[in-house]
Amino acid sequence: MNPLLKLILFLIALLFFNQLLYAQSDQLDRDIRIAERILEEIFTPEPSSGERQVVLPFSRGVESEYIPGVGIHFKVGQARTPRIRISGGRQAGDDENKTSEVTIETVENRMMEYFTQYAGQLRGLPDNEQVRVTFGEKTTGPRMVFFSASGEQQHQLPRLTMWVTKAEINRFADGNLSESQFRNRISKHEITDSQDKRDLIIFASVLETSINSTDSKHLKVNRKPTYEYLPALGAHFHVNVSSGVGFSLANIRGMARQIDSLDLDDVDIRIDLGDISANIPPEFNFQSPQIEFRNDSLRIALRAMSDSLRVHANELSGHIEVIREQAEAAQRQGQEIQRQIAFSFAERDTVDLTEDAAKLMVELKAAIKDYGSTLSSLGDNELLMITVNWSGRNPTLPERTHIRISKEDLFFGREPFVEEIKRR
Repeated sequence: MNPLLKLILFLIALLFFNQLLYAQSDQLDRDIRIAERILEEIFTPEPSSGERQVVLPFSRGVESEYIPGVGIHFKVGQARTPRIRISGGRQAGDDENKTSEVTIETVENRMMEYFTQYAGQLRGLPDNEQVRVTFGEKTTGPRMVFFSASGEQQHQLPRLTMWVTKAEINRFADGNLSESQFRNRISKHEITDSQDKRDLIIFASVLETSINSTDSKHLKVNRKPTYEYLPALGAHFHVNVSSGVGFSLANIRGMARQIDSLDLDDVDIRIDLGDISANIPPEFNFQSPQIEFRNDSLRIALRAMSDSLRVHANELSGHIEVIREQAEAAQRQGQEIQRQIAFSFAERDTVDLTEDAAKLMVELKAAIKDYGSTLSSLGDNELLMITVNWSGRNPTLPERTHIRISKEDLFFGREPFVEEIKRR
């Protein structure tokens, strides 16, 4: 065959293969977005008349992450302060000890609803990859808040992760597995605080110290990174990096002291009308059931009272002027504080932090390389995952950075996968 013809056929096949990959990727992305909405609906109960209403006000609803070679991870309730609120008083006939709680069984049943009825629609996922749903990951301590006639009570939310391979999902969808058999193939793990692992706690401290050891004046980790460990997936660390460019409270504290010095308590307003009875003419006899007076006497008494009130009014006017001047001074100081705060934040968001972020990522990768081997809790096929959340609105910083590497790749000294999520 003509070599040129072979090359043309090869290019056509390569183009067709690339288009097929793009089509599969688009299909999987579409299926994942739909799955997120389905899970949101499943975990948002319908209101029931006569019962307390359970509301899941998650600020970010359901998040998902697709990891090639591993699968899809749906995270339900990834708000920074997820909570369940149950409001309303006790209905007539309610049992005294009855309460509407979200139990581990409730969460498991809703996850099972997704796996048995909807997971089969993830058609673009390879058979050897898994579908995982996690409820209430350990980020900032999810909680339940009950609002009722008897007061407010707080309860810890259950935390659960469940997963199954796409091959098992396909077998169930094709009728090769009964529902009970399929349910037995789904793995589940209840996450508790007692499962904290010492090597992961130490690694969180290593991440914090490594990042803060950079010579960046602007980017710092203000609190120890949090983590959660999920069996058959790995350990996921969350690092919050804040930027403190141009924001100093020194001037604001100074102005606050000045405002505080404007002590309005120093303005003492007193109006002493004296002894009213001394100015009342004798014609006004309050001990008598009848009042007799002459016009001349009344006119003199009213004139004396008017002169007295005029004097006190002048004094009151002076005090009011002092108050007005001090209030205007306080308002000007408040406007200056507001202006400096706005300027500080604007300055912080205009400084180029690209170089600082690059230094931070170098330190982060060095910590992974030097201390990743100490993570004895991870299996060879499990992942070390780190999410860096960049606070603020600086356009030179991404919104988030995802880093992941398997324990096996750590052992062989391979580089981690890094993905930046740009700001919208």
